[in-house]
Amino acid sequence: MDIRNQTSQILHQVAELVGQLNNEQYTQSMSVLTDNSVGKHIRHIVVFYQCLLNGISAGQIDYDKRERNLLLETDRNYAQDAIRKIINNTAVIHDRPLTLDMAYGDGTCTVNTSIFRELAYNIEHVIHHLAIIKIGIKTHYPEVPLPENLGVAYPTVKYQQQQIATQ
Repeated sequence: MDIRNQTSQILHQVAELVGQLNNEQYTQSMSVLTDNSVGKHIRHIVVFYQCLLNGISAGQIDYDKRERNLLLETDRNYAQDAIRKIINNTAVIHDRPLTLDMAYGDGTCTVNTSIFRELAYNIEHVIHHLAIIKIGIKTHYPEVPLPENLGVAYPTVKYQQQQIATQ
């Protein structure tokens, strides 16, 4: 399967999740999420993709220099629109080399990467945040239905399915 299709699938899952929540559920700080909200996690997911897409023209990405657009964490409709734009934009991009700038400790480093490698990274990043969001929703809003495999890595789902099939 093409990495762009995988990107679309995971982002559709994020958009559907956002659509299942009301404004209070989306913006409420939750102690189990160290006083963060679902909206803050969604913002974080979205700005990483925006950073990637914005860096393509320059051939250089720096996730540490991302814009922290607060509308993404407070306005569910705005966030869903942003997710749809990312889905549309990532569907038509082609792989090519990029550089990735990173800050660690007191220094920075630059590594070679590619658009598709960064799409793969962002998918794993989304899964990680969906797992965290799932904890918050199950704790604070157990009435909200969630997909069984929300926030579970693809290899884990496959492994679990294989275990069930062999029993």
